[in-house]
Amino acid sequence: MAKRLIVAAAVAAAITGTLAGCAARQQVLNSQDYVEIDSPFPGEAGDANAKIWVPKASLEKGVPRGREVAKIGYEKLAAAKVTDAATVPRSPLRLRLLVAESGRQQLSQHFATAVGKALVVRQAAPPSPADALTEAEALSYLGTVSGNASGPLLFLSKPEGTHPGARLKADLYDVRGPLVIRSFWVAVPEPAPGQSEQEALLSAVKGLAETAVRTLSWFPWYGRVARVSGERVYLDGGAEAGLAAGQQVTVYRGGEVVKGIGFAPGTHIATLRVKELFGSDGSVATSTEAEQVQAGDYVELESPP
Repeated sequence: MAKRLIVAAAVAAAITGTLAGCAARQQVLNSQDYVEIDSPFPGEAGDANAKIWVPKASLEKGVPRGREVAKIGYEKLAAAKVTDAATVPRSPLRLRLLVAESGRQQLSQHFATAVGKALVVRQAAPPSPADALTEAEALSYLGTVSGNASGPLLFLSKPEGTHPGARLKADLYDVRGPLVIRSFWVAVPEPAPGQSEQEALLSAVKGLAETAVRTLSWFPWYGRVARVSGERVYLDGGAEAGLAAGQQVTVYRGGEVVKGIGFAPGTHIATLRVKELFGSDGSVATSTEAEQVQAGDYVELESPP
């Protein structure tokens, strides 16, 4: 009996020591150490998620240890390396983003500066003198800009003000639908020692800009036909967008919103070849099919076969 008690005590001590060792090694996980990616093994379970969270380190060091099946999606993981929000999106062209701010114009210009060269930012007319928009007001405003807008639109609003602790809101819309791409909030932090409230506010605006750039990194570039003259088609995308002479673009008309997925381009009209660039962000494309093209049609960069 005494031997059993000694053995039990030894086992208990070993377990306690092991747990203490684990506790000593325990780390507080930071959400910034992880990144959301497409699941490399979808369909393994009936309720498998399309997205999974993995450590950033695993993307930098190769296939995560311990599961051979992860090799199935290794190329996807490697391609999903995290980049700085101020870098150019994955698309070879820079997306145009319209930015509209409700109320007093105090954030949109700082937002554009924070975005840097990742997007071509254009300021839109203020939608409302109020610091926040109702859903009906937002949809009404979208109707006024969707006729000639190229690229998504972002509403900046300040429903809680701009003081420390208040939250700023951004709503991203695809004006072709229109449909909501994503809505997100960022809280204005308390000023750090030696920092003004204005500087704290601008750090929150930077957070909005970084989130917008990450969100739009997958969004396809598109432009609009501005004018048609014979075989010459004038596009509202050029040097700033990254278009170059010789590139081909596809023209389509209309489209529809597919619930839960996004905007599906409509009827294919023609294929154009960019001939020359003009102005800060315009180009001229030509095609024998130009007579079928109309002002307002959408254009996208033709994908390689």
